[in-house]
Amino acid sequence: MPYTPLVVDLAVNMNIGFGGGEASSGHNNNENEDVCLDDEYIELTKETLLQIENNDPSITSLKLKGDGNDFPYTVGEWRRVHNAIGNNTHIKRFEISNYLDSDLCYGIANNRSITHLHLEMIYDLSEEMLSILSPIFENNDVRSLHIIQCEVGGEQNKDSDSVTAAIASTLSKFSTLTSFNLAANQFDKVQSAKIVGALRGHPNLADIDLGMNYLSIKGCVELGKVLKVCKVKKLDLGYCDINNECAAILVNALQGNTTLKELSLDGNNSEHHDDDLLDATGWGALFSLLTSVPLEDFSVYNTNIIDKGALLLADKLTNNSTLKSLNLGSTHFLGPSGWRAIFTGLQTTSALEKLVITETRGINDSHLPLLWNVIKNCPLKELEINNCPHAAYSDSISAQGLQAMARMLECPDCELEKLDLRGEHHFNDDVITEFVRRLVNNTCLKVLGISGSKPLGSRDRKSKITMRGWEALSALLCDVSSIDNTYSSKHTLSVSIDRHSWTNNSRLPNLSNINKNNNRSDAAREKIMKYHFTASEQVGALSNGMQVVSKMDLVVLPQAIAWAGRKHDNEGCTILYQLLRCIPELVEDQTLTKSVAGKKRKLN
Repeated sequence: MPYTPLVVDLAVNMNIGFGGGEASSGHNNNENEDVCLDDEYIELTKETLLQIENNDPSITSLKLKGDGNDFPYTVGEWRRVHNAIGNNTHIKRFEISNYLDSDLCYGIANNRSITHLHLEMIYDLSEEMLSILSPIFENNDVRSLHIIQCEVGGEQNKDSDSVTAAIASTLSKFSTLTSFNLAANQFDKVQSAKIVGALRGHPNLADIDLGMNYLSIKGCVELGKVLKVCKVKKLDLGYCDINNECAAILVNALQGNTTLKELSLDGNNSEHHDDDLLDATGWGALFSLLTSVPLEDFSVYNTNIIDKGALLLADKLTNNSTLKSLNLGSTHFLGPSGWRAIFTGLQTTSALEKLVITETRGINDSHLPLLWNVIKNCPLKELEINNCPHAAYSDSISAQGLQAMARMLECPDCELEKLDLRGEHHFNDDVITEFVRRLVNNTCLKVLGISGSKPLGSRDRKSKITMRGWEALSALLCDVSSIDNTYSSKHTLSVSIDRHSWTNNSRLPNLSNINKNNNRSDAAREKIMKYHFTASEQVGALSNGMQVVSKMDLVVLPQAIAWAGRKHDNEGCTILYQLLRCIPELVEDQTLTKSVAGKKRKLN
């Protein structure tokens, strides 16, 4: 019989496995092989406590998570915990959330190996606790201090001023920080300025997150001084109520900066007071950083930028050679002319890899040629245009526009690896069919996000995607008409569906998960075993897959058997059992004998 592509691959890739020359060692969930062990936190449990007491060198990153009033330790066990932490010499990173008391603070203070201390949601953080912790900052080379969402600032906390003074005092006791995170503590402008000012003593500070604290002019002045002396690479000022004067101070402080790579200005709408206005003038100053600073990641999510500001942004985007990621999500005040200007400016950016445009309005079919030029001219890998709540109106991408976007995926110039179109878009069966057609020969796209929800404002909210559309997508990921067609299906593409479009009658979610959680080789194997090597109801009868295997050449058959059982999983063992049960001649049938004094006798 003529060999099919599957059989040929099985014969050729004897040591490589099944699937176009890919390694068959299985999917590696740790995609970043160079990630050090310190990046993997081990949660503190009663089982891991003994390891910490024994100073196990494999535990370098520890996480302790409280659970409200359900405290998981007895008094004796808790004493063991803080003693063990205090005596341990291998823990480098310690993250604590939802619970902290003076006993644990004493244990941390006695430790001489911790260099990264992260406190999260410690709502009763006090001056006393910070004072007890002082020795760790005085004696250890603490590199990272995170105090996140403890909500210790502002008028709602009567002890906020004392906690502020304690944090500032703590920062003055050492000078080794490289990362400082104060996010979501709601410090007011006086408190923020006091803490930020204490950061000047840390010249190696590279990562600062002050999000969701009120900076004001005084806070920005102190931050400007920090930026002058520190080589900051990442700065998060999201939801800090920055106004025009703050913007001018920050821009002045960053003039000539050569280290800042990531800047987040999310949520700076300055709507509280008239004197806190951040208008086109302020945004224009901030956008000038795109030409004076080598920014690679710039985010202005959920801001009040209008079309006038968009023109200023577009001007600074033109011919930009460093920007790799731009987040313009939730910019609700931008209209069609603003987006036209931005897309025009983006056409000449030479490094852009990620563009996020979520929860917006004003983008319609007329913008698609400009967007295509961005995709074609930039090394764009990720594009998100999802959750558009106004898509039912005229300023939206139509079904025909979505089909035009599908055709982009077939062009060689398109290098997109992720296209997220979930939300209120005009998807229907014809649009889905067009995406399926254009994706057949696409080798780049790894993630496609779609929506079956009818746009808000439409009279009929029922999804326009029927089972015909869902099955077309399912067949793209797994054509079950034959083993070879299943093998030749898409095994590297996962499809994300918004929660309103979930359908229990489609194979799509399961197939998408198979692709997402496996490499191409293992995804193909799992699909073939799932849809072709199923058990037959009739004893001794062969399924279609088993019939194919039973007719294989003897040179290929051993490789097919090894391929089926190579992962030693339940599915593989089940298939091997069915194969031997249905084709018993694969097993040599001999009576076991034993030679005794030159004679043979049967074993009992």
